[in-house]
Amino acid sequence: MSEQNFQDRMAEASEAVYQQILTNSVQDVEAALMQAHHNASQPQDTQGR
Repeated sequence: MSEQNFQDRMAEASEAVYQQILTNSVQDVEAALMQAHHNASQPQDTQGR
């Protein structure tokens, strides 16, 4: 997959997540943000679960 293709896929995924957040309750959004922050702070070598 090319770099541009990857960027496009990521943009589509981000848009989908954004749309979902808009339709969720504030509590769900907060939980999702906490989970995303938790995931982002993890080392990237946890792929083999």
